[in-house]
Parts: sequence; C-alpha cells; structure tokens
Amino acid sequence: HLYWSNPGDAGLPPTIRFTLPTGWTIGDLRWPTPERQIDPGDIVLNVYHHRVLIAAEVTPPADWTPAPLSVTATASWLMCKAELCLPDKVALELALPQAQPLAADTVAAWRASLPQAAEGYAEIRRDADAATITLLWKDAVDPTSLVALAPAGGALAWSEHAAQSSTLTVTTPGEQPASPAVVTGRTGDGRAFAITVPLSSP
Repeated sequence: HLYWSNPGDAGLPPTIRFTLPTGWTIGDLRWPTPERQIDPGDIVLNVYHHRVLIAAEVTPPADWTPAPLSVTATASWLMCKAELCLPDKVALELALPQAQPLAADTVAAWRASLPQAAEGYAEIRRDADAATITLLWKDAVDPTSLVALAPAGGALAWSEHAAQSSTLTVTTPGEQPASPAVVTGRTGDGRAFAITVPLSSP
C-alpha cells in the first residue's frame, strides 16, 4: 500500500517537488479519498491499495504565449506490504505539448475520486468541553471509509461508527486548535465527500 497525505499512526506520505518555468504556479496536491486500514495493535493507517493518481493544477502566467516547455518533478514515496516497507523515488519530466496526453477517462476517474465539499452532509454536535464530537449523517455513509485529518496541535480518534452517526474523540495538549479538522469518506453509494469540523466550541 501507499500512504495518504495524513498517513495515520505510521508511515510517510508521498512527496512531489516541482520545478516550473518562470512565472508559472502550481496548486496543492489533490488526493483521492483513501482507505482506512487497521493493523495489529490498533494501528490506524490511511492508505491506497491500488493504482492512485495524485495531481495538482498548474497555472501559466497571464502573458504566456503557447510554446513548448518542460516541467520537472522529483517524487518520493514509501511502499509497504505486511511488515516490509521500501522507500523509493523517481525524477520526472513532462514535455508540453504531449504527443500522447493523459487519457480523458483517466482524468475523469481521478476527479470523481476526489472528495467533494459537502458541508451540509452532517449535523455536528459536541459535548460541553468539545472533547467529543458526534456527526449525525444526513444520509448513510460507509463507516469504514471515514478518515479524519487533524490540524497541528490536535489528535483525533474515532470511538464509534454507524451508517447514520459517528463519534470523534479529540485529544490536544492544551486548548482546542483554532483550525478545523477535515473528515473525508464515502456515501453509501460510493461518492467521496469532505466536511470541515470545528474543534473548538463556537
């Protein structure tokens, strides 16, 4: 398996470092919704078990005139199977325009796998000290698909799951983080979604 941007209790996420022509900019990496894997010892990992496309959108400068150009990148990752993990890396170069551009169906499948913002998908309830947050889903979700990405200074753990509700336990060394958590998952019919969950009381 390969790891998500937040690998979980162990592992390392893939990294990609781009070198772009002058004036070009690149957005954040876009990650498909991962799978949640629980290893012996209740080690929770956020992983991909199959082929995965991790991509970012590149923007040319406003005054760019279409012409051949080159984009280079260095990608590194940790690939694991059972108790064996192997690091690897590769240097990549993309010459534009491409003689054989990436197939449209591959790009379409990648876009469909990205979690879509769905802020109204859950009613968020919290206890008095905001240490336990309950998400009441508006429609059924796949509870095995839910992954929570904590902000700096916070740690999250699922304490229970059901198709209609999930409970998230928040652990922090001090005050609750001001930044929200991000919860990703899949609906009962397989659509990927993402919601932001404030960790501090309003």
